[in-house]
Amino acid sequence: MDAAMASMVEAIRIFLTTHHTEATTISRLQLTLYLVGNYSDAIGPVLSEAIDSGIVRDLDLAVLDEQDPSDCTDEDMLQRARSVDAFFSAYPSVLHCLTRLSLHNVCFAEWDTMNHVLFDCCKQLRHLYLSNCATGAFTWTIHAPDSNLTVLELDFCLLVKLEVLNLPKLEKLNWDFWLCPHIPFLLGDVPALKELLLLTKATVYFKGFKLSEALGGATAIQDLTISFQGENLWMNPEGQELCAAFSKLRKLSVQDIFFEFSPMEQQITFIKAVMVRSPNLQTVVLKDHQHCKDCEKLHRSERVPAERAFPKGKDEQDVVVNQLIGDGVYSRAQIIFCN
Repeated sequence: MDAAMASMVEAIRIFLTTHHTEATTISRLQLTLYLVGNYSDAIGPVLSEAIDSGIVRDLDLAVLDEQDPSDCTDEDMLQRARSVDAFFSAYPSVLHCLTRLSLHNVCFAEWDTMNHVLFDCCKQLRHLYLSNCATGAFTWTIHAPDSNLTVLELDFCLLVKLEVLNLPKLEKLNWDFWLCPHIPFLLGDVPALKELLLLTKATVYFKGFKLSEALGGATAIQDLTISFQGENLWMNPEGQELCAAFSKLRKLSVQDIFFEFSPMEQQITFIKAVMVRSPNLQTVVLKDHQHCKDCEKLHRSERVPAERAFPKGKDEQDVVVNQLIGDGVYSRAQIIFCN
């Protein structure tokens, strides 16, 4: 491994230190790092020099880990956070040209430390992806009025609540899995937010929440995806409170937000409420619940009641469409069924 790393570092050094003209300057460099041993100390100086000399202007950096998230201990994640912090502290130039950052299996002691790195130091950061990341404080509060971040993706991050108080350029928020039994997130000043994806597996501890309270200052959403993986309903249909949030909504995707209490009937009620409040809605996507193999074996002998079954075939789907656009509901939205 030492010999292979030495050869790779030398190849990178030659590539980055070769004389570059204005026409051959690297406009975007994608780099994946495994912070193992002292190898980052070999890459760091070469990368930092290339940035300082203007050869690299735009850096897409992913800090990966060989461990599966389920095998990571708290100490593993804390140690990885220390390694990430040490790398950025030793080579601050890297932060100055970061436009995209992906972190995996990292646990910062405090969100304040992470916020300082992400929003105070990374002035050009536009895309942030966090996978299996956490901190000592389970509520992450973001107040970054000067940030250029446009995309925030959270995948299986151990958060109880996310409070985005101020991210003026944020356009896309994807959140896969959270722990909060009540309102899991709060959106403040996010005037540019157009795409929102919420995906988690609800448990018996989830008490439900009002979507209007969570959306808060988000009034420009055009694409909304909701998937609760077949668990109980824990988002309550609302009235006029949602009008401001859905005034620009163009696409609604609904998957697995109900499991019992006649899911299609409840989905129809919810979707009709959204359609009434979304004058610009163009597309509604209904997705069937995707069972895992173990679930299929477990329930193979059980017959799913008709009222719980996803509509199959054109006739059943036409019935659902008629229910959605009936009773005085006027909408030009196209209804799409995905099995």
